[in-house]
Amino acid sequence: MNKPIVQIIGLGIFLIFANLEVNGQILQTRSDIIKQYGPDYESVPKGDDGIDYIYYDKEFTSEQSGTFNRRTMFYFFNLSDEIDACIIWKIIEPSSETNRNVAHLIKKNLIDVGYMKWKDFGKNILYEIEVDFEEGLCITKSYYDFSVNPFESSQNK
Repeated sequence: MNKPIVQIIGLGIFLIFANLEVNGQILQTRSDIIKQYGPDYESVPKGDDGIDYIYYDKEFTSEQSGTFNRRTMFYFFNLSDEIDACIIWKIIEPSSETNRNVAHLIKKNLIDVGYMKWKDFGKNILYEIEVDFEEGLCITKSYYDFSVNPFESSQNK
């Protein structure tokens, strides 16, 4: 079977059976995210990468950065005519929030899998932090790890 088709089927099955209490709403539906975050969002039908997403801008205050606008973005994969599942979320904040975000991911007991990259192996979710020094931004990203088939045992390899 073609690998993308297997991934789509796997994502659909995983969505049905997954524990959806994942930080960042990975694999939650668009309507569930809108119910949780509210109707005040902007929609981008096709972003630069060709994926539909919505975003929320919210004023946030922290000790490190003072008051700033935090942008939370949710990228969706279309499972059917009626269901979109969140496959990526990003939070964009000032770069002064980087240390706080790294500390938060470490506190969650995730496994360090690379430079500024952590994984929740139980939920197969990757977290990455990128610092854009030119723009002065910290970009925290979370996504489902499609490189691993959750239905294939390592013993079957």
